[in-house]
Amino acid sequence: MKKIIALIMALMLVLSLAACTPKTNDDGNTPTPTTKPDTDDKTGDTDNTDDTNKEPIRIGVITSITGEKALVGEYCKNAINMAVDEVNEAGGVLGRPVEVVYEDDLGTDVGAVNALNKLATDDKICAIVGPYYGTMILALDGEIRKAEIPVLSATSLTTVGDFGNPWLFQARTHDGHVPKALVQYVVENIGEKVSIIYGTDASGIGQMESAVSTLKEYGLEPVSLDAYNTGDKDFTAQILHVQEADPDVIVAFGLQVEAGLIMKQLRDMGVTKPIAGLASYASKIAIDLAKEASNGVLALTDYIPDTPREEGRIFAEKYKNLYNIDSDFTAAVDYDKFQLIIEAIKIANSTDRAAIRDAMFEIQGYKGVANVYAFDEKGVGGTSILLIEIQDGEARPKDIVDVVEWQ
Repeated sequence: MKKIIALIMALMLVLSLAACTPKTNDDGNTPTPTTKPDTDDKTGDTDNTDDTNKEPIRIGVITSITGEKALVGEYCKNAINMAVDEVNEAGGVLGRPVEVVYEDDLGTDVGAVNALNKLATDDKICAIVGPYYGTMILALDGEIRKAEIPVLSATSLTTVGDFGNPWLFQARTHDGHVPKALVQYVVENIGEKVSIIYGTDASGIGQMESAVSTLKEYGLEPVSLDAYNTGDKDFTAQILHVQEADPDVIVAFGLQVEAGLIMKQLRDMGVTKPIAGLASYASKIAIDLAKEASNGVLALTDYIPDTPREEGRIFAEKYKNLYNIDSDFTAAVDYDKFQLIIEAIKIANSTDRAAIRDAMFEIQGYKGVANVYAFDEKGVGGTSILLIEIQDGEARPKDIVDVVEWQ
């Protein structure tokens, strides 16, 4: 009897073990996990938004961080960093924060090309604040077309709008308008005998050609016409020629450093004739180099800290408070370029590069700190220019000159 009971109990144990074995569709050959399973509770996560929509909107910036033009890059970075903070403190764009990625153009055309290619290959960068210098934009034109990314330039080159590049925008009043306005002013208000000094870079040549063409409209020719190379430091030969010509006024075109040296050397060599130039002659860089030699110089420029534009005055005060230096027109136009990209993103309601490009053409009458912008079918946006006179080392406003009908 005891054997029978033991046999029954053994049989019941076998049946019990069989009932506890898990059922599978692989005959019990399912492997045992070798890692701890994910036990995080996902049931409470109801946010189905794509994580990429929470990432910062990235905008590239090409400027001269090192090299001879590094001071321009310093003004650029100050202004754009200020703009980024303003945008993000206001809640960002499309509900996302904004960040910038700087690339150094090294102050050279080759450096600018390398910087653009590096930024453009990052598909998270939706647009680029381009370099200031016209020769760099000339070098970048083809690369911008291949990259298919919106680039805002602040060069004043007349030819930019004629490139036919749908991705390149000119946030500046170009040299087809500005040198003409300058020559008209000096001929009608100072005298008809005009000497011209100009740099042989693309901007300088274009400005000179526009000035000569405008003189011809008055039936005049320059009494002297002297060129110099970008980077020159000694302008004795050009100044001696100007002295021989005995003009009523000297019209000068060039970049900031050369502008400062030319003003100083003209006065050091005893030339007292009025000087009139473009934006470089109103820049803080040039005025600081020329010191008292800049007094009385007239210029047409996009911006000065003492601008009559309300937006510009607010910018100037904030810039001075943040960095303890006066802002420069290069800072102002770079600030505007960045804000114009932000405006296009808002209009497009997208960070898609093509959508931003298309939205740029919809910007009409945007009041920046340096200009009022209205982009035409060629991507040219500047509409006006500011006439200033330098007094005691400070650029003082005389008048705003509207040169483009856009309304």
